[in-house]
Amino acid sequence: MKLRIAMLSIVSVITGISLSGCYWLDSKEPAKPGMQETTFSSQGAVPIFRIKNRNDAKEVISLARSLSNAGRYKESASIYLDAAKRFKSSTGNFAIDCKMAAVREFWLAGNLVKASQLLDKLEKEQDIYNRASETDDIRRLRNMLRESENLKKQIAASKN
Repeated sequence: MKLRIAMLSIVSVITGISLSGCYWLDSKEPAKPGMQETTFSSQGAVPIFRIKNRNDAKEVISLARSLSNAGRYKESASIYLDAAKRFKSSTGNFAIDCKMAAVREFWLAGNLVKASQLLDKLEKEQDIYNRASETDDIRRLRNMLRESENLKKQIAASKN
């Protein structure tokens, strides 16, 4: 009798599984990742940059980084400056970081004057506490700009 009840319960479980389907045995192929859109020009494939939410700081910064990686430094710098104005952080470090990134982008674009002006403005805006914590980063940026300006002068002098 007990054996019969055990057999009936096993059969009912197997029947239930076969009627409802075995989802863990489903062997569907995983979805293929989406492809990045590109346009083709005489320079080759150029990525198209899009953001869904212009008010999402992460997306805006990702756009700026993508533009920088594509060599579009001036556009990247303007986006960093826009983000510094529009997005606030409790400590104010977000704006400082964005402006420092913009200095780097102007430097990469070859606009040393704009980079120096922005760095001067950044130093003047900082209070004593922020200035103490950012001194090393600002000093590195300042040295980078000075070395670039000196190199540019040496190249100009050697051409004459």
